[in-house]
Amino acid sequence: NHATTLYSSSNVSDKQIAVEKLWDAFERLKTYHSDLDKKESAEKIVRAISNKNDACKELFDDEFKKLTSIGNQFRIRHHEIGKIGITDNNYYDYFFQRCFALINLALKYL
Repeated sequence: NHATTLYSSSNVSDKQIAVEKLWDAFERLKTYHSDLDKKESAEKIVRAISNKNDACKELFDDEFKKLTSIGNQFRIRHHEIGKIGITDNNYYDYFFQRCFALINLALKYL
């Protein structure tokens, strides 16, 4: 909720924080099944979302992996040297919407 409130702001720094908070939520989502390790938990979520449809399972598995990669490569959650800076403020909209869509879908199945 905090991320969506920040995202609706016209202030770019609020949108940056919104994307960071949303990515934090995405990382926590992957640990939803606390009896499993993070990877196994994410795989279980993907299986639930895909409804035994192999094409959908591949799609959502790829999306989980791609969002993880984006979060690790870009300066979204990790601000250390060597991460790719977000040079266009419009990218925050793209990153937010892409991650939000997957989280929103996953929550419908948990």
